[in-house]
Amino acid sequence: MKILCMGKITYDYSLPIDGFPIEGLKYELKEKVESSGGGACNVAYALAKWKEEVYLSGAVGGDDLGNKIKKDLTDAGVKAHTIETVFESKTPISFILINKTSGNRTVFSICETEPHVKKYEFDFLPEIIYLDGYEYTSGISVVNKYPNAITVLDAGDYTKSNVELCKYAKYIIASQNFAEQLTGIQADFNNPTTLLELYKKIAIKYSNSTVIITLKEHGAIYLDNNQIKVMPGLKVENIKDSTGVGDIFHAAFIAGLSRGYEIEKIIRIANIAAGLSLSKIGAQKSVPLFSDIANYYESKFGPIDAPVSGDNVVNSNVNENKPNISEAATQNIPDQSSAVQPQIDNSQVNTTNTTTTTGENNDGIK
Repeated sequence: MKILCMGKITYDYSLPIDGFPIEGLKYELKEKVESSGGGACNVAYALAKWKEEVYLSGAVGGDDLGNKIKKDLTDAGVKAHTIETVFESKTPISFILINKTSGNRTVFSICETEPHVKKYEFDFLPEIIYLDGYEYTSGISVVNKYPNAITVLDAGDYTKSNVELCKYAKYIIASQNFAEQLTGIQADFNNPTTLLELYKKIAIKYSNSTVIITLKEHGAIYLDNNQIKVMPGLKVENIKDSTGVGDIFHAAFIAGLSRGYEIEKIIRIANIAAGLSLSKIGAQKSVPLFSDIANYYESKFGPIDAPVSGDNVVNSNVNENKPNISEAATQNIPDQSSAVQPQIDNSQVNTTNTTTTTGENNDGIK
């Protein structure tokens, strides 16, 4: 399938450091990892690495970094001719401090003059459109221009533009922060009723969309066969860098759509891809081979391309009949996750085992 990723493009410098910097001291760093970055850019890079046909729509400045980004992405297999150059702007830069002790990162972004996309006429017909939320006006325009495409939205930050873009998306991948701020419900993993209510409220609001809420180290919550389920993430013992883990989750989700997998398999694959990425430094450097994702999947769940029931296979019809979320049946299946307790009044949440819950990662999947 032809995939269009639209959103922010930056140039990233990842700087591993022992602990967090103390004010007033000087640090001599022995290592840096640099590459293009930004949500849509990272997703496009990962999809190209996995041999998907992917185009990137974004804007860079009329400078050396902008030219380098285009060349590097082209070399990586991304169709980069759809990237616009805004000559009066500078390419945004991010300096990412990575705490080698925890794997968490702190980002300093320099956007002196932010370049934005002004064109949305393409020489191909996109079948999947991914929006990272950065290009609001152009995002709506491109979705309206290609109404038959499957639109996937990264609703990571709670902004007015993301709330509006949700109305146009077939798939909404919402961060826990976005879902909590939108609904006013805080996820309490000692009180699973909050997970049900959090999911129900956002799913009812966007009833024509399929909603997935990522829950940081607790995995993801989604609807499958009229059951609200929690999919735990991978257990990661030694987290080196959480930069780009959400982007890799999104890329794997889109790859699953492109390959026609059912929703539960897609989320399981996305969790595996995100978990594997945590063991390397740098968003793009940490993108795992798809063969490694498939090998992990098959070691736990059997052949990744095994035939599935047609009722569960993803399709692109945004107006398909959706189940009544307020009446959705839920059932608890015990596993190794402590995120969900057995009883939720008259309902229960189904926890679907990936393997185990993730290791500690306060940054999590956004």
